[in-house]
Amino acid sequence: MVVVKVGGSAGIDYANLCDDLAKRWAAGERLVLVHGGSAATNQLAETVGHPPRFVTSPSGYTSRYTDRRTLEIFLMAAGGLLNKTLVESLQRRGVNALGLSGLERVDRRGHTALEKEEAELETGHACADDTDVCYESRSAGRGR
Repeated sequence: MVVVKVGGSAGIDYANLCDDLAKRWAAGERLVLVHGGSAATNQLAETVGHPPRFVTSPSGYTSRYTDRRTLEIFLMAAGGLLNKTLVESLQRRGVNALGLSGLERVDRRGHTALEKEEAELETGHACADDTDVCYESRSAGRGR
C-alpha cells in the first residue's frame, strides 16, 4: 500500500492528481490519499465572514489560529467539500474511493477526534489519545 500526502495550499492541480492516482489504481496499486485543506479553509472562512488568523512564534513558525468556528470551517472545507470532491473525481476515473475525515476515529477511552479538539481548544493543552487528563482538566475548568 502506498500513502500519498498532498498538502492543502493553493495551486494544487487536483485533476492531475486524480488522473495519476487512477492510473496507479488501474495498475493494481492500492493507495491511501491524505490531503490538507488550507486553501479551501481560507476561501470558505472569507466567504462566511470569519477570515483566517495566523500567529507567529518567536522562532518565526507561523500557524493557523484555530478557535471553535475556525475548526468548524476547516471540517466543512477539508472534511466536507474538498474530501467529497476528491472522492467523486476518483470514482469518475474508476477508483473505488472512500472519503474519511478522521472524525470517525474514537480513542481507547471513547473520545472522538472532535471532542479531543474541543478539549485542546478549551484547555490550551494537547490531549493524548490514551488519557483523560485533558478532559478532566476541561471539566474542572467548567466547574463540574
